[in-house]
Amino acid sequence: MVIPRSRLSFLYGVIALLAVGAVVLLLVVVFVAVYLPVIRGEEAFLRARFPEYEDYARRVPRFLPRFGGSGTTSGSFSRERYLQHREYNALIGTAAMLAALAARLWWGR
Repeated sequence: MVIPRSRLSFLYGVIALLAVGAVVLLLVVVFVAVYLPVIRGEEAFLRARFPEYEDYARRVPRFLPRFGGSGTTSGSFSRERYLQHREYNALIGTAAMLAALAARLWWGR
């Protein structure tokens, strides 16, 4: 039996996706199994040490950030804060990395 290359490549791709998916799932399970007890222990310590932590824990999620905002700030951009906290360093670093990648693509390896 002869299998055409296109079907064989497709089959290899499906197998690779399944393997990567299984590895990612395993990593997520291990992450949760290891860090959830650590996080709970840290939270217990912080609650005992800082009475105001309870309010903070209600407002801030444990794992994933809330993209809609918490409703406590206006969410508007502040140029003064941007400069005060030197957020421009992130922009400069990003621009430098993009320039390095572009140079590598332009002049080859």
